[in-house]
Amino acid sequence: ADPSHPFRTGGYMSFEGGPTRGLVVENDKLYIADEWGVKIYSVEDPTIPVLLKQETLMIDEYGYNDCTADIAVRNGIAYLAFAKRGIEIYDLTDVNDIRLIGSCTEGCGGATNIQCVSDLAYVKLSSDTVILDIRDIMHPVRVALVEGTSSTQFNYRVAADGALVLLPMDDDGVWILDVSNPAEPVVAGLVNTPGIPVN
Repeated sequence: ADPSHPFRTGGYMSFEGGPTRGLVVENDKLYIADEWGVKIYSVEDPTIPVLLKQETLMIDEYGYNDCTADIAVRNGIAYLAFAKRGIEIYDLTDVNDIRLIGSCTEGCGGATNIQCVSDLAYVKLSSDTVILDIRDIMHPVRVALVEGTSSTQFNYRVAADGALVLLPMDDDGVWILDVSNPAEPVVAGLVNTPGIPVN
């Protein structure tokens, strides 16, 4: 209630699933992408989070080739970025019936971060950024590729405000993109930051 004096209200410790790669809160649910898949918690009472479902999504024994890298959620639909498999879309509205409903693998391998803003998804790759049109949930379409936006970390965060998108990069600060026309994004500016900007 008082942002100048934050305090911890609760927590949940889990040793299964590997390190957390991304998390989203929507309504009274917390969605976490870890290296194995996704965890869903009820945070209706934030002092006592309750694990509703842990879904393993890796397809090899140890997940070396398909680690879950990040997650974005809109209306119970999860967009999961995988290090090798690209983007997969899951219906999480019923935690007891999690279903794969769509994907975008072409040109999205090496995904490290995904953010959904309006009808677009911004996918950070190791060296580029892909813009997807997600109006058709089951069939996202790549509308643009922004080259040279290097990122080697899983925890980079893309931010957006209207037609402006901020892309943090390894040693090149933060690029500001004008996506008024998503098919032809334009670099509108650069913020030179010390160190590596991840958020």
